[in-house]
Amino acid sequence: GSKKDLPAVGVSIALPKKPVKGGMVKQSVIAKILDPQVCFMQLGFEAKLKSLRLIEALREARIPVLQSPAKDKMAGQVGMAEKTQAPVVVIMGKKEAMEDSVIIRDSATRSQDTVLVKDAAARLKKYRV
Repeated sequence: GSKKDLPAVGVSIALPKKPVKGGMVKQSVIAKILDPQVCFMQLGFEAKLKSLRLIEALREARIPVLQSPAKDKMAGQVGMAEKTQAPVVVIMGKKEAMEDSVIIRDSATRSQDTVLVKDAAARLKKYRV
């Protein structure tokens, strides 16, 4: 993997409450984006590549996930998870990427389980995400 920091750009868009196709922007949709129930952390290049498949599966299961693929360092990702106060943190490191699994950590009880990527969405549903 590469150890270089890559420059990145962030963009913030404010949505006006103007009618969109079929009506107003639903407040619940905006709230889900601002209040993610799951924070995803990837550690290592292999985990970053494999995380894209998992994030897509969680999106299809309608589980709101906060991920920052631009942050490679663990400290930045842990800070992001603490700032959002997400009740569940999903972690994929080099070992998990090789085993095709993830660690699901409950922030309230600090308990964690290792599950296969294909079973992650079903397990996260048990956390009432």
